[in-house]
Amino acid sequence: LAQVRGGLAAARSQADQAAGQLQAAGDPAVLASSAALLRQKIQDLEAEYQALQLAPKDPLVLREAGTFHYRKGDMTKAEGLLRQAMQLDKNDFMARFFYARMLDETGRAQQAQPYYTEVLRAVPEAADVHEAYARSLGSIGKTGLAYIHMAYSAIYSNNRKLAERYFKQAKAKTEKSADSAAFRKLDAVYKERKEIWEDR
Repeated sequence: LAQVRGGLAAARSQADQAAGQLQAAGDPAVLASSAALLRQKIQDLEAEYQALQLAPKDPLVLREAGTFHYRKGDMTKAEGLLRQAMQLDKNDFMARFFYARMLDETGRAQQAQPYYTEVLRAVPEAADVHEAYARSLGSIGKTGLAYIHMAYSAIYSNNRKLAERYFKQAKAKTEKSADSAAFRKLDAVYKERKEIWEDR
């Protein structure tokens, strides 16, 4: 709560400074655009502050505040809020997903892996989770598994062309490797989806 209060005060201070600088610059279009962005930032922070004041232990409020900070690039605040949300609600897989992404963004992709697998156990057909997990796996050199999850992402997005491409790449990367069992699972899903596509 104190962090949000500090962020709100900083945003108001930035808005005052920016308004002064922009008025000196004299460009009305730039002034209007920048003022609108600053007003939106202040409104977002005020809404977050009010929500956290009203429900400081509500996991949904904490998760939404955490994802807000993740999206605006403040990973320190995102991490603390998302961790609190996960502690209060063990089944908040959206908080786990954004926590994994935050770990990726802060150079801790290895630590992100268990969070992605937890989320995928709960929602195995979530295309965006497969895609984020694939990128995370690729960043730590697990190319075969990365292609497997890119193929899943394409399958569950119903993108036949991309699914075929990633399936072939996954097959080439995982033959005679430790990831061949994971590829066999993908193969079964791909064949099932291919039948559906061919029936259309």
